[in-house]
Amino acid sequence: MELGSWSIIQAPSLLALIPLVVYIVLVFRGKSNVSGIIVGIFLAALMLLSLVACASDGQTEQAPATDTAKETQSTQQTVPSTEEAPAEAEQTGSVLADINGMKEYALPVTVVDAEEVRLSSLSVGSLTLSPAFDKNVTVYTATTTNATNAISAVAKDGDATIAIKNGGTDVTNGGSATWAPGENTVKVTVTNGASSKVYTVTVTKS
Repeated sequence: MELGSWSIIQAPSLLALIPLVVYIVLVFRGKSNVSGIIVGIFLAALMLLSLVACASDGQTEQAPATDTAKETQSTQQTVPSTEEAPAEAEQTGSVLADINGMKEYALPVTVVDAEEVRLSSLSVGSLTLSPAFDKNVTVYTATTTNATNAISAVAKDGDATIAIKNGGTDVTNGGSATWAPGENTVKVTVTNGASSKVYTVTVTKS
């Protein structure tokens, strides 16, 4: 029989009947009133002690369960959420796997290939470049008797930008460069993102 803390509250009202019952029994059996009262009080005390002991055992058995619940609650509060950590990744990447709430993300990475900062063509008027133009070759020479020549460069990647300088003078792509007697250094810089490549043409005016 399980006894809770309510048993201690109700016990006095129940135990109060025991001395009366014992007293009646002893009177009918010819015992004195004093004997009946003493025996009744003794039995009531024993019953009360038994009920208190049972109630104490019940509270002791419930204590570990309460402690376990507190430990579980504490653990749940200290473990970081696996759903909040990759909030930024969820906006920019895709989920590759979801194992027990731990997600693996694939993030997009932009790689600028060396091909994207190369020229597909380069010309200095009708001058002959030496060696012949090759996207992988960055140094050339040419000779001219002209006062000016148009410089045109086309990048392989349409997103790349091209800047042309004749010495310290900027030249518009497709525009003309004016040559000084002797060597003139032309630099064509191709830029795409963080990558760049420089082509150099030395034009000698005789």
